[in-house]
Amino acid sequence: MLKKLLKWLAVFLTAFAAVVAALLFVPKNNGKPYRITVAKNQGISSVSRKLAQDGIVYNRYVLVAAAYVMGVHNQLNAGSYRLSAKVSAWDILKRIKKGRPDSVSVQILEGARFAQMRRIIDNTADIAHDTRGWSDEKLMAEVAPDALSSNPEGQFFPDSYEIDAGGSDLQIYKIAYRKMRENLQEAWDDRQSGLPYKNPYEMLIMASLIEKETAHEDDRAHVASVFVNRLNIGMRLQTDPTVIYGMGSAYKGKIRKADLQRDTPYNTYTRSGLTPTPIALPSKAALEAAAERCEKQYHEAAQQLSAGRRQAAERLGSETAAHMQELAMKGARFHIELLPASPSAFGLEQVQYQVAANKGGPLRPLNKVASGGELARISLALQVVTSQYTQTPTLIFDEVDTCIGGGVAETVGRALRSLGRKHQVLAVTHLPQVAACGEQHWQVRKNNEGEQTVSSIHVLSAEERVEEIARMLGGETLTATTRSHAAELLEMAAR
Repeated sequence: MLKKLLKWLAVFLTAFAAVVAALLFVPKNNGKPYRITVAKNQGISSVSRKLAQDGIVYNRYVLVAAAYVMGVHNQLNAGSYRLSAKVSAWDILKRIKKGRPDSVSVQILEGARFAQMRRIIDNTADIAHDTRGWSDEKLMAEVAPDALSSNPEGQFFPDSYEIDAGGSDLQIYKIAYRKMRENLQEAWDDRQSGLPYKNPYEMLIMASLIEKETAHEDDRAHVASVFVNRLNIGMRLQTDPTVIYGMGSAYKGKIRKADLQRDTPYNTYTRSGLTPTPIALPSKAALEAAAERCEKQYHEAAQQLSAGRRQAAERLGSETAAHMQELAMKGARFHIELLPASPSAFGLEQVQYQVAANKGGPLRPLNKVASGGELARISLALQVVTSQYTQTPTLIFDEVDTCIGGGVAETVGRALRSLGRKHQVLAVTHLPQVAACGEQHWQVRKNNEGEQTVSSIHVLSAEERVEEIARMLGGETLTATTRSHAAELLEMAAR
């Protein structure tokens, strides 16, 4: 009898074990994935109850018993777990005991605006959107009451962030802010001397400009160098991304000339210095570029400029000297000396024009030795030479014939007439020899009208032109001789 009882007991235990094993190890098909959240210090009893209520496990007691047998009933990892549609109680137990809670990844791209960052986070599934609907001011007050600025732009590091599924979106903002502060502080501490930043926030602003100006890592150093040099010499930064940022929603994908001229706090074409705030979330590379003077890149560019200057100086000097010979300066020499100078936005040297006005004389600085008449002719010679290499449509000469007369004046007039074949030339002159060489003659007069002085311009006819040239020759009292001389000058100039 005892044997029979033991036999049935064995059969029962075997069957029971088989049932328990099935309930524990056989996956249950729930039709769709399921997410369960284990709170901190939450035990297996309450977790199993929730699973049973939602029909995820066959039997909660089997799960609880297994947890106690393993001694892990109070060793559950808090977090959110995503379970597949087909899962066993044993699989669940292993996940919440040893497994890492499911995480949600949020990627913030380099150069994005803070508004774009908020939209990405607001649209991320499987996290708690505690900050959705908050103002930027409230968000900053919650994230960092001691922030560099109450404006959040630029103060969050662009990166890929992972948080536990079901975690608060505020966690992402806090992590991103802390990471930007760390990277900014590191760049600030390692910055080179002589940079035009008063504090780390200004360097952060510069980094955002660099980030938006170029997407190529190799170009960041060059862009940073240009911006720093412009700040050092008081030049406006003149970068389009700042204009776009200042336009806000008015920007439709294209910048017009009117947009560049319309003043906003962010328009670096109309305002000097840095923008009031960053214009984007800068990368680590942009921060590092903002922290460097880029001396290596500067010297490479400066040396290229110096080499080009040496070639241009030799050519410009010899061609200018050749034209000076035609302007009644026979035997004169003209030379361009490149004097070493401290590094600046204009390179590694200063340019000095040197002249020897008389044959055999030594070369000396132009501003020290040249007379008024010589300066006028040298200036004209320079304009004639450079006009061959430029696309300037109009050249204006204001009394380039100062301190000259006679045959020299006639030579200057012919040079201006020759220059006028390739360019529109406007020459202000009081010399009849020069005026006679013009294709057109405009007379400028000043008259008093009450308390105002009014200038008028009159285009002279052929007859009027003879009269004006005669007046320039002989004064207000005109004679037949002066009129004849004026007509002769005009006839000779037209040949």
